[in-house]
Amino acid sequence: MPRPAKSTTSTSTRKPRKRVAKKVQCSHCGLTVTPETQRKHLRALTLPTLSTEVYDYAPMVLEEDEESPMVDDYGLEQDSVLPDHAPMDIEDVDADILSADDEYRSRFEIDANNPPPPSRSNSPDLQPYLLREDEGSDTEHDRLLDEQHGVEWAAEAGWADDEDMVGLTFEDSLGEELEKILSDYEMTDDEIAHLRHFALKVETHMTEDTFASLPHAFPNDNVLSWKATRSEAASLAHFQPIAYHCCINSCCCFVGPHADETTCPYCSEPRYRSDGKRPQKHFVYVPLIPRLISFFRSQSMVEKLRYRSTFKRSETHMTDVFDAKLYDHLCQKQVVIGDQELPQKFFQFPRDIALGLSTDGFAPWRHRKKTCWPLLVYNYNLPPEIRFHNENILCVGVIPGPKKPKDTDSFAWPLTEELLKLSRGVCTFDVVDQKLFALHAYLIILFGDIPAMSLLARLVGHNGIHPCRMCNIRGICPPGGRTNYVPLDRSRHPSVHNDPSQIQSYDPSNFPMRNHEEMKRQAEEVEFAPSANQSKTLATEYGIKGVSIFYSLSSMVFPVCVPYDFMHLIFENVMKNLVLLWTGNFKGLDEGSAQTADSWSFWILYLGPVLLEKRFRRAIYYNHFISFVKLVKLCLEYEYNRDDIGTIREGWIKWVRDFEDLYYQHDPDRMSACPVTIHALLHLAYMIEWLGPLWAYWAFPTERYCGRIQPAIKSRRYLWACIDNYIVDYSRLSIIKVNYKLEEELKMKGRQQPTLQKALTFSESSPYKTCMLLPPQRPSTSVSDSLHNKIVIHFVTRFKVRRDVVQRYYNLESIQQWAKVRRLSGVLNWRIQLQPSTSSM
Repeated sequence: MPRPAKSTTSTSTRKPRKRVAKKVQCSHCGLTVTPETQRKHLRALTLPTLSTEVYDYAPMVLEEDEESPMVDDYGLEQDSVLPDHAPMDIEDVDADILSADDEYRSRFEIDANNPPPPSRSNSPDLQPYLLREDEGSDTEHDRLLDEQHGVEWAAEAGWADDEDMVGLTFEDSLGEELEKILSDYEMTDDEIAHLRHFALKVETHMTEDTFASLPHAFPNDNVLSWKATRSEAASLAHFQPIAYHCCINSCCCFVGPHADETTCPYCSEPRYRSDGKRPQKHFVYVPLIPRLISFFRSQSMVEKLRYRSTFKRSETHMTDVFDAKLYDHLCQKQVVIGDQELPQKFFQFPRDIALGLSTDGFAPWRHRKKTCWPLLVYNYNLPPEIRFHNENILCVGVIPGPKKPKDTDSFAWPLTEELLKLSRGVCTFDVVDQKLFALHAYLIILFGDIPAMSLLARLVGHNGIHPCRMCNIRGICPPGGRTNYVPLDRSRHPSVHNDPSQIQSYDPSNFPMRNHEEMKRQAEEVEFAPSANQSKTLATEYGIKGVSIFYSLSSMVFPVCVPYDFMHLIFENVMKNLVLLWTGNFKGLDEGSAQTADSWSFWILYLGPVLLEKRFRRAIYYNHFISFVKLVKLCLEYEYNRDDIGTIREGWIKWVRDFEDLYYQHDPDRMSACPVTIHALLHLAYMIEWLGPLWAYWAFPTERYCGRIQPAIKSRRYLWACIDNYIVDYSRLSIIKVNYKLEEELKMKGRQQPTLQKALTFSESSPYKTCMLLPPQRPSTSVSDSLHNKIVIHFVTRFKVRRDVVQRYYNLESIQQWAKVRRLSGVLNWRIQLQPSTSSM
């Protein structure tokens, strides 16, 4: 029998052998590891530090790109596909214009010859920055002579014992007189007119073609070109963005440990284009410090920022983050930078600012193939009524798409450097007190949905063996499955039933909670594991991918600083899953659904209880849903009685246990009904205790801000540059408004004073004292019979009386119809109290 012929494989189709990298001795841990593991260890050692030089935020000068159809005046590419979008000139004009302004030499001075910011290159040493002057400098020599001759200029100046100046040098105090002069600067009418044109273009997302038509529509108004208008606004704002190189696939930003890389360490794409000079992509960072400083140049903003320092903590109610345990804990803790303990405690001074950071994936187009991630900073020193308004949200940059970043820490590197500088203190002028002081600001909260927190805090999320970031509950897979779920009772699961060492059932009132030291230790174990496989195994075990850059900030207390987002938790997850369980389509979630969290919220609170009554075969499901609605309403309160926190805790414990009885039924094959989003409900009361009301750190303002970005996109090809342009222009406009006291002059909407005067207000004894009715007001004769009938029915159902009783006392002539109801804020309520009440109702 002939031997079968050997199969031949073409050399071109043969799979290449995988090259095994030679191992080296790691200079960090001393173990024999691969070169990639050694590079990972060394990158993890590089942390943000404070530079010894004060950096002025100068523009990053970029070379002209002949391949790009247009480059704007701060080096950002921009294109026009839409017919009404006019092309821009390829010029760099800001540096020349701003450098000519010798009259205004302050911390915002623009100098094209400035050295790059510290994050543009690796720090020379990894030790924490010590508060000392440069050795060998003239300033140090003068200081030694002063000490030798017994002269203390700080004492002579009168601020040596001024605690407002903690963290500043003597040189910082020299500009106080100049700041007083500049605070009285008034703009010319032409400058204000040009700024109105700038504000109109930015706030209404006007196209450049439309803006170019304004001089023809208004020939007597001296409307400049958009290029000249923007340059003038940049000159007046004294504010420039910083463009950093980043991977073309948005894997990482080439700063800090990646500053010297020429290829992406994750996807191996080259950093530069074919000429080896121009980067393939930019991440535009919008500095935070200049905007915080500008707040104190506006008298109205200074008054608003005093909300935190004048906040009166209540022993019986929880009204804001400053009533919670985290704020109390930080107030008793010293500020630490690296290994150095600073003399002040957190929030020791009345002007200290509390900050929060949020992000969320934003898809510019509906098909969601490309996403970007805005980094939004929230100012908790502002009153709650205005804290989350779009004009008070500080966007420090948008991580460009098309893909999700693999190293979010690199994009957060410039922000972390600024936060370290703010922890030490930044020289700022208070226009109200007419004096310099050291501005301190501390980041205390990171918030967003589960994917966003997985990026910012480097968490595994729901795929980890310990998927919850608040406690150490262990996930378990259904028989034959690979996804971890977290039911309270897992006693019937084969792996638990046959192993006495496994926990049979968790007590929801006594979870094994995580703490800061434990999470940091686990993160370091993952980061410095001797091999990639061991690192991956430990990450899955701990639910932590590595050491987040935010561990370098002593104000961040894990895990309480990364709470679950109530908006996504309830309206985007739990409620949708309940509907799918009712309809039998639990795992058939439709990705193309147009339902939003806002619409789900309205449905849960107002429509669901009515529509679902008597719709279930078993009333127990409806009663369980009504319990859910009551708990959601209680959690949505603006303030809580401290006894309500216990009610919330016990209420969710009972609801989750009933949920497992109804839907999980303690059957291992039905374990998929218990994802981590159901388990997270058990930590809501814990989050309220540590961080305050849930509305203070939910994602509604972040989602709303993302919706504001979308109209700024005028080009499909250069959509990231369009977004960056809008963020920078809006930041400049905000700085100009507060620096030059132009909040009212640059408003694009008129003030409605007559409406306020004709509004109906209520007396202090009325239960509606926090509301007012706005005109137009109509008499009872304008109310239709059908509306009168609905009002009668309302009283019948509300007070449970017969209809004839209501009609007996119902007076048609006493009914008035108003346009809308407005909830009074603190400022508006104060204005109303100054005028006589319209009604004594």
